[in-house]
Parts: sequence; structure tokens; C-alpha cells
Amino acid sequence: MIKPIQIALTPTRSRPLNVFLGVLLALVSLLFFLALATYHSSDPSLNTATDPGTPATIGNWIGPFGAFVSDVLLQALGFAAFLLPLWMGAVAWGWMRSRPGGSALLRGIGTLMALLFVPALFALLPWHWRWLHAIPVEGVVGRLIAGALVAYLNIQGAWLVAGVLALAGLYFASAVSLWALKEILADRLILFQSWHDRWRNWREIRAERRD
Repeated sequence: MIKPIQIALTPTRSRPLNVFLGVLLALVSLLFFLALATYHSSDPSLNTATDPGTPATIGNWIGPFGAFVSDVLLQALGFAAFLLPLWMGAVAWGWMRSRPGGSALLRGIGTLMALLFVPALFALLPWHWRWLHAIPVEGVVGRLIAGALVAYLNIQGAWLVAGVLALAGLYFASAVSLWALKEILADRLILFQSWHDRWRNWREIRAERRD
């Protein structure tokens, strides 16, 4: 039986260049993650007024750029903003290994769905958390979408729609496919069967030598 050839979704046909671009993308994803993780509400941003004549003390590890980006992303998406660097890191890992990554269109749609409906799930919770006691975990996007869903579908329908679409978005964004999982399990099964056959042959040879 001939196995179908899977096409790796990489930026170029050159493997060394793909590794280089993957490392760069992984670095960008790490910078975004650190910027979000070290957010400080007192850092200069669109929501913080500072005196131009006084040098501001920036607590964000990525400096002014990290302070600005983390404030915008967290205000808009809330805690779901952490999905962006995680998604970029997964894409970078695929580029470096030149592994199949599924449909680029589905991954893009899945990422957009996750960024829209995961915050909505946080907004639908009966209690409201704040990231670092400063920013609502649902963000502005979560509040708007949750409010629209509740207005048109009531709370039960809002939970159902937001939950299903958020799970679907996470599934497609992560590029996890049942076919890829089946191939991985099949490869492991073949490897296990090979070891088992070697062990059985070794026992048979040893028994023949004893006889």
C-alpha cells in the first residue's frame, strides 16, 4: 500500500532557510510571550499618561515596545492574547522540522475563531477575573461578542455557540488532525512490532543453541 505524500507547509523549498526562518519566528513568539507575561499597568502605554520630561521606568522585559504591545493585546483580547505567541511558536516548530501542518486556510480561520470566542467564554463566566488585578481576562472583544450572543441567543445559547466555536477554533489553529495522529500511532506500532520480532527471534535462537 502506497502512503500518500503530505506536503509540509513551509515558507520556502530550502530546508536550511526554513530552519532559519523558523528560529526567527520562534524568537518573535518568545518576545511576544515575555511582553505579555511581564505586563505592568504602570508602564507607558495608550492608557497611561506620562510626563514627557520625566524618564519613565519600564518594568516590561521587552522595553517600551513590549509595554505598548502587551497593553494593546491584553486590552483587546484579554488572557486569550497568549494564544498568539503559542500559535506562532507552533508554526515556527513546524517550519524548523519541515513537518506537515495542515491547511493554512483552516489554521488561519481557526486562529481567528479562537481569538474571538475564547474571550467570549471568559466574558460569559458568572465571575470576572482581572489579569494582574488590572485588565479583565475577557478583553474588549470578549465583552462585545458575549454581549451580542446573549442578546440574540440568551445565556444558554451563548454558552453553546461560544463553546463550540472556541473548541473548533483551537482544534484547527493547533493543526491537530486525526490522520496525523493515526500515522504517528501506526509508526510506533510498527516499531514496537519490530522490537517484539527481534526479541522473539533471539529467544528462538537461544532455545535452539540449548538443544
